[in-house]
Amino acid sequence: MAFVEPSKGRAKIIDLGDTLRIEIPVHPGGYHGWVYLLLLTGWFIGWAAVGLSALRASFSVEWLIGWTVGGILAGCIGLPVLLMLVGREVIMVSPMSLDIVIRPIGYVRRYRLTEISNLRVEEERREFMRGVSFTVGVIVFDYGVSTVRFGLWLEPAEARQIVALLKERFGQYMADGEAGGMKDDVFVEPYKPRARIAETGNAIQIEIPFRPKSFMARLVWLLFTSFLLGSWYAVFILSIKAPTQDKPLSLFTAIFAVVTVVWLFFNLVFSGVWWQMTFGREIVTVTPQELILWWRPFGRRRRFRLAEVKNLRVLEDTFSVFWPYARGYPPFVVTFDYGAGTVRFGANLDPAEARQIVALLKERFGQYMADGKVEAGS
Repeated sequence: MAFVEPSKGRAKIIDLGDTLRIEIPVHPGGYHGWVYLLLLTGWFIGWAAVGLSALRASFSVEWLIGWTVGGILAGCIGLPVLLMLVGREVIMVSPMSLDIVIRPIGYVRRYRLTEISNLRVEEERREFMRGVSFTVGVIVFDYGVSTVRFGLWLEPAEARQIVALLKERFGQYMADGEAGGMKDDVFVEPYKPRARIAETGNAIQIEIPFRPKSFMARLVWLLFTSFLLGSWYAVFILSIKAPTQDKPLSLFTAIFAVVTVVWLFFNLVFSGVWWQMTFGREIVTVTPQELILWWRPFGRRRRFRLAEVKNLRVLEDTFSVFWPYARGYPPFVVTFDYGAGTVRFGANLDPAEARQIVALLKERFGQYMADGKVEAGS
């Protein structure tokens, strides 16, 4: 019986002297990648065909709103289709910088190698459909208080080989290396923290905005906003076209009224969610006696005894490049054990910034927690 040959890998690595060039196809490997590509292509073609037929038939305000929302959705579908057909992720690494660009439509992001630390591989399990999932490796590094990812469709084994190669060639020039690297002034600056930290006496207050900063998350917010505006417009149309009182009450009239009320109720709920996503803040207050979590403006305060808090840590797997809210909204990053339960906070934080916050809390209040040694009143 013949042996299974080892995979040759999807990445193309070119040695250019003191620089490495790595090219990774954006199209995911395996049959699931082709199925995903066919579904996206069919959806995009279907939208275009329906839109062209509607253009020939009629034109109205309702159609214009629907066409606008559909255009946004089609653009979100057409861009991944284009990238999956011809796209390549190109990574250029030298003793001075690490450049990442997605061809043919991306822009170059240049990072100082002296600011890069904790280069590693994170395995992410993606669910293609219910009961069907696959694992991909993501190459990750910390850059200031931000976490940067590339190599999104690599197999974990190949991703680990690339990380080992980069550490062998350029590890000494990184922030956790020994050499100082080279200097230049055209790099991406280390990102500023999202959380605002205020220290007053023996208390720390952390304010974290709910609205995420990633491109995909902002795109989801834009789609949700468009859906909400269209839904409120539908309520307006329903109120205009409601049956008049001079007509006898009928089953249709009753059903129409119930549908309108239910639709209005869900619109109010979704409007509250939108307001929380857009303007909401998560307030975390920590003292030697307690840890308080509060979603402002609509949430309630939850107070936890610090003496019962233990195993304060960062969850790396809350992030998903495939879908920004795949682990729920909002994706919480910081967690701790409280009795037999697990509590999470730190909405939409990058793991790098979350680790800094956890280190600060452990340094200031770790001795008062359940896995510490000192009582709060001592």
